[in-house]
Amino acid sequence: MIEQFIYRVSKKCSSFLLETPKTTMCIPIENIMYLTYWEHKIELITSTTEKYEFRGTMKECLNQLKEESFFRVNSGAIVNLRYAKKFEDSYIVMEDNNIIQISREKKKECKERFMKCWRESI
Repeated sequence: MIEQFIYRVSKKCSSFLLETPKTTMCIPIENIMYLTYWEHKIELITSTTEKYEFRGTMKECLNQLKEESFFRVNSGAIVNLRYAKKFEDSYIVMEDNNIIQISREKKKECKERFMKCWRESI
């Protein structure tokens, strides 16, 4: 019953379900700036500069982040392109001035998606 409740709440409020051994919480998807993966841990950074660390896979995270603005720029990072302030040939600068590398295979698609997000925000 608890799992069903959490699933319904996360779908209803368009939230990212974050689970740790001690805590389960919903984070509004529109507040997620980016996620990075390092040493079997995912770090989720929000627009309010809060950081959450948990175990999981990037594939599981991407499945929850179904909005068009989320893009996996390399094997260890998913960015919300709405929070990208600059696109360069091989990296993106996020609003918190963090630089996230773009893999060679993803450059073209990333640029197209970045431009689409930028046009839609105007």
